[in-house]
Amino acid sequence: MENYSLYFQGYCYIWSESEGRKGSQGISTCLDKFINEEVPSGIETLNFFVDNCAGHNKNSIVVAMLGISFHEHPTL
Repeated sequence: MENYSLYFQGYCYIWSESEGRKGSQGISTCLDKFINEEVPSGIETLNFFVDNCAGHNKNSIVVAMLGISFHEHPTL
């Protein structure tokens, strides 16, 4: 069971390892879903805190997804 949580109002995305691993694609999907479905329009700042796991958080796939999300939300 993989678990990726986003905290403000307690958002938690859960999936089994048979559905997908906890790599950059899974993390990017969760972040993208959260930004597109839960972040109200007009928000200007999002703060991200990540561990040092390059496979999950600090890599080109996550950075590219965030760039697209920021482009789609011009106030961010």
